[in-house]
Amino acid sequence: IIRGDRTGTGTISLFGQVQKFDLRDTFPALTTKRVFMKGIFEELMLYLRGQTDNKILVEKGIHIWDGNTSREFLDKRGLTHYEEGDMGETYGFNYRHFGGEYKGCSHEYVKGEDGFDQLANVLDLIKNNPESRRIIITLWNPKTEFKAALPSCLCWYQFYVNTEKKELSLLINLRSSDFFLANNWNVCTGALLVHLICNLEDIDLMPGDLTVISGDTHIYSNHMEQVKENLTRDTRPFPKLIVNESKKNIEDSLSVEVLGYRA
Repeated sequence: IIRGDRTGTGTISLFGQVQKFDLRDTFPALTTKRVFMKGIFEELMLYLRGQTDNKILVEKGIHIWDGNTSREFLDKRGLTHYEEGDMGETYGFNYRHFGGEYKGCSHEYVKGEDGFDQLANVLDLIKNNPESRRIIITLWNPKTEFKAALPSCLCWYQFYVNTEKKELSLLINLRSSDFFLANNWNVCTGALLVHLICNLEDIDLMPGDLTVISGDTHIYSNHMEQVKENLTRDTRPFPKLIVNESKKNIEDSLSVEVLGYRA
């Protein structure tokens, strides 16, 4: 259906879409347009470290958050007390400090003390209670979403350990999915997270399945020509992702190579 949106652009929208991907031997990156792999990796690492400062990404040549952390945008959100570049109480903070007091992107938070460390909890459950049905990271806090420069579109990760096959699978829930521009970014982020967890030295698992559920699944009206052009392109086989070295700590920088992918 045709729907309005907060930007005033207008969208074509469906509700409740499901995608499934096999991560065992392939990585689900689109092959009909360029996917900014460096941006996906560095943004995820920012979140895993609990950071919310866009300047860290800008210093690495990644500008995906510039528009939503500009002085003008923050002021329109009523976040006049945030410094420019502050993402606010969103992804990175909620990964590592859920429920804590947000004091800005420059504040030095202590993991395990300032809020609840969801990432540490998930890793502990995967290792020590793999049959738990509570291996979850929630990135949506309705009480504090007004403190986010842009409230999380990706709201929920639920992990599933197949103890017989020694595989780690993941279900992602997106409240809002800009299907043409952002959906595959979120898909790749989830797939990469599974790989990074499986690559930890004390986790003996391989990637399994990825399921992506999107609520408001939409295409912006001003992207229709690009969508039509993209649909005319021939697809290629999915690439394969290789993590070149295992790590003890998921926050450490990792060397990631995507084989067979031409950007």
